[in-house]
Amino acid sequence: MHLLYFHFSTLESYLKMGKVRYLDLLNPGGVFSSVHMVNLDFQSSSDVRHEEGKFRFTALGLRRPGHGRIGKLLAYREALTRLGREERPALVMAEDPNLLGLAARYVSRMVGAPYAVNIMYDSDLHHKLTGQPALGFLRSRRLESLLERLVLKGANGVYGGSRGYFDFGLRHGARPERAYLGSWSVDDVFYQDVPAPHPDSREMFFVGRLHPLKFIDDLLVALAQMPLEIRLDVAGEGADRNRLEALCQRLGLGDRVRLLGIVPREELRARMAGARLLVATQGVNAVVECLLSGRPVVAYDNECNGEFVRHGDTGWLVPFRDISRLVAAMSEIVRDPLSAEKRGRRARMKMREECCISTCLNHRRDFILNCIKN
Repeated sequence: MHLLYFHFSTLESYLKMGKVRYLDLLNPGGVFSSVHMVNLDFQSSSDVRHEEGKFRFTALGLRRPGHGRIGKLLAYREALTRLGREERPALVMAEDPNLLGLAARYVSRMVGAPYAVNIMYDSDLHHKLTGQPALGFLRSRRLESLLERLVLKGANGVYGGSRGYFDFGLRHGARPERAYLGSWSVDDVFYQDVPAPHPDSREMFFVGRLHPLKFIDDLLVALAQMPLEIRLDVAGEGADRNRLEALCQRLGLGDRVRLLGIVPREELRARMAGARLLVATQGVNAVVECLLSGRPVVAYDNECNGEFVRHGDTGWLVPFRDISRLVAAMSEIVRDPLSAEKRGRRARMKMREECCISTCLNHRRDFILNCIKN
């Protein structure tokens, strides 16, 4: 059997990060003889291909000079038609119920195979935070919701790795008898023994894209209200760098904040291990990775964060964008580091159980087999 999987991560990220654990999740127990992963590159006019064992990667180049969005959409349809004719998958899967889900639905109907959808983002939340649909070119959350309903209602299976994402699927058309509540896991490197602290670690650490929806602004404003000896490192890169650097200057933070750019995983883990506290704002993966570090974690009560951070037990859960409460939580950790570290160790122990890779693999295998049967 063969799996065709539409995903939104770039080919480059898989090659650089070596996401072997994630590939295992796509083919748990060797259900498929091969897996073909496909993502979309709207900036290139040619396809890029790569093979790694039983996994093939293709980035579809959809740029058509001089034709704008219409040209890209036509190129998208042509590429999907070509894929459908070349592939004979036992299952087509998509990493969202929007553009990728529509691709899975189109190809599955062409080849007569079932399709499934993984819910990994809450488009309702995106609209609430930005006033825009996650698919910006649609310009309408209502239109985007209709697309999601079309995709989810026809899917042979809908997988939610958290209760929040599972409920999102049900709200937007997934049939209850074909919806599956699984579990979450992250890259296997975060389950390994905690490394020695990095010698250049700072008191506060944040990892994530430099993007407005990561709310790094809030951390900077909070830091400006804390003692001068408390400093922050931010690991990540993005289009928001210049604005954040300017904000640091306006707040008078000077050398108290370092934007480190992209940090290799082993160095990242060492810097996490050396920090007094880690802050997580948005993104389930980042929250789970922080909790697995064994360090004290402060997180916004946003998206699915509350499913993983138990306030007063495994971390500090702060009302969304409440700067005063954010400062209070971080100050509590600084004042009582021994108690905070106990909470951090307890969080790591619980996350290793609740977000266990083997449990997630079992969930995924059951889900895949049920999709094929349906």
